[in-house]
Amino acid sequence: DVILSVPSLRAIRSKFENANIKVLVGLRSREALNGCPYINDTIVCDLKGRDRAYSGLMRVGAALRKNCFDMVIDLQNNRKSHILAFSSLAHLRYGYDNRKLSFLLNRRIKDDAPYLDPIEHQFRVLNAAGIKGSGKTLELWPSANDDKYVDKFLADNWIKPSQDLVGINVRASAKWATKNWPPSYIAQLCDRLAKEFNIRVVLTGSKDDIDFTDRIVKSTAAKPVVAVGKTGLLELASLVKRFKVYLTPDSAPMHIAAAMATPFVALFGPTDPRRHVPAAKDVVVLKKDLRCSPCYSSRCMKDLRCMRKITVDEVLNAMKKFLIKEATVENITVNDAH
Repeated sequence: DVILSVPSLRAIRSKFENANIKVLVGLRSREALNGCPYINDTIVCDLKGRDRAYSGLMRVGAALRKNCFDMVIDLQNNRKSHILAFSSLAHLRYGYDNRKLSFLLNRRIKDDAPYLDPIEHQFRVLNAAGIKGSGKTLELWPSANDDKYVDKFLADNWIKPSQDLVGINVRASAKWATKNWPPSYIAQLCDRLAKEFNIRVVLTGSKDDIDFTDRIVKSTAAKPVVAVGKTGLLELASLVKRFKVYLTPDSAPMHIAAAMATPFVALFGPTDPRRHVPAAKDVVVLKKDLRCSPCYSSRCMKDLRCMRKITVDEVLNAMKKFLIKEATVENITVNDAH
C-alpha cells in the first residue's frame, strides 16, 4: 500500500511545491519511503503493536496535532485512519464516505467505483482536494549502501556481475495460501532455467517463508541462491533490479518489480489482475479463466486449481519473452487459457 501511494505523493508535491508534506506510515513499511523526494518526513506508528489500542491511537493523534496540518488526505480509508485524520484537527480532511467512521472526515466522496485499480482509487480523493493525479509509475529509492549489500551477497554466492539472474518470489504469504504457486512447480522451473538457459535463480521472500523455501531447495538439482529472509525492503529492491525477469504471485514484491522497472511474470488466481497489476512496461500476467476465480478467499475448497493449472511450460514460455533479447513485450498479456 505504501509503494502504491507514491504516484499520489508525487501529484501532491506537484500541486504544493513548497508545502511541508509528511506521511503517517506503519513501522514495518516505513523503509519504502526512504529517499522519497516528494515528502519532507514521515511520522511512524505501529498500529499492529504498541499503538494498536485506544491509548496508542491517542498518542499518534497527539503527534499529528503537534504538526498543525492544514490538510489530511486519507489514502488508507479504514476506521483507524479516519480516527487519526480527525485526531489531527486538520481543517480539511479528505477521504471516502465508506461507513467506516468516515463521518470523522469533513470532505467525503462516495465510494461507488469498486472496480478501479488502487492508484485510480486514490486519485479520486486527490481530485476532490483539487489535486490532479497523473502518471501511475511506481518508484523506490535504494541507497548506495543497499546496492553494496546486494553486491556482497551475490559475490558471496559466487555470482559474477555479468551473470544473468532470474528471481522467483516464493509465495505471497502463509495467510494467502490460495495465491501461492506449488513449491514443486517452482523447483521444476529452477531446474529448467538452469538446463535450458544456464540461468542462476535467486529465491526471494520474507523470514516467514524459510520453511516453504526449504521444500523448494530440497526438490531441485539446480540449487538456487536463497535470499529469503536476508534482505530489507530496499535491499530487495536493489536485488530485483539485477534480474532479467522476476516471477511473483500477487504480492508486494510484484510492486517492487514495477517500481524498479524489472520485467516480471505475475501469477494470479484468487484475485483480479485488472485491479492489482501495477503500471509497468514489461509484464506478463498468467491466470486461468475459472468460474470460481477471482474469489478473493484465503481458503480454497477446490484444491487451489486456479494456481495449479498454471503450468511450468506456460511460465517458462512467458519468461522467454525477457530472456531472449530479440523478443519484445507490449504492456500486459493475460493468458486466460482453460
